[in-house]
Amino acid sequence: MYLFYFFFSILVMLLFLNFLIWWILMFFLNIIFLVLLMFCSNQYFLLMLYFFFQEMMGFFILFSVNFFLVMMFLMLKMGLGPYFLIYLVFLKKMKWLIFLFFVYLSKLIYFPILIYFFFYWELFLFGFFLLNFFQYMICSEKDLIYMNSMENLNLYFSIENLVSIDMIYFIYIYYFLIFWFFDSNIFFMNFSDLVILLSLPLNIIFILKLYFLFSLNLLWDLLLLFLMILGMMSQLMFLLKLNIYFNFNLKKEFKFFSLMNFLMLFI
Repeated sequence: MYLFYFFFSILVMLLFLNFLIWWILMFFLNIIFLVLLMFCSNQYFLLMLYFFFQEMMGFFILFSVNFFLVMMFLMLKMGLGPYFLIYLVFLKKMKWLIFLFFVYLSKLIYFPILIYFFFYWELFLFGFFLLNFFQYMICSEKDLIYMNSMENLNLYFSIENLVSIDMIYFIYIYYFLIFWFFDSNIFFMNFSDLVILLSLPLNIIFILKLYFLFSLNLLWDLLLLFLMILGMMSQLMFLLKLNIYFNFNLKKEFKFFSLMNFLMLFI
């Protein structure tokens, strides 16, 4: 009996140590990325760096059968994503409560999905608040926009619990379609953007309903691959336009919290 407790305690310590090591690794990756942001004057390079990790994961999920390698890239991406910061003019004038709403409360629509599909949603919630705690320790919320990586954590725990990865495909389809339709609007100031902004939570639920109504097959996979390639091209165009926006100092006051700024919080 004592031998059992001895090995059980060692196992618990190893699991805790493994968890702690990965969180420390992600934290230091965040620090490195934050230092690059502070001392690197080429904002286009930083945008492309994040773009590389963001889109590389989509193809790894589609074509890789090595789940361990996928999880390693996920851990790396989760370390880079939470501290990818973009400075915008309107955010310096945003009230603290509004910032809190768009960064935190807008994520609450995902928690029922997490509770339904994933067993260890408490661990997900703990990691989410822990990363946000690190953010407020390091930098001021009124000087930056925090681009969260919620879908990375969703995917990571879906692999951990052997849940079908096909469900995550729709998240990528939804994400790339948004950039495809709205990458041409650099100032994001029209009424249609506002309407779609207000309906974003319903659209997420609608995409999840489609997953249960239609079974995925080869046709869906080919459609997904086409949409991912198209979305990567459109997002690249969006980043190029954003780079032009910063380099030529095309500053314009933002009177409304527009669609694309809101979507950046979901990246």
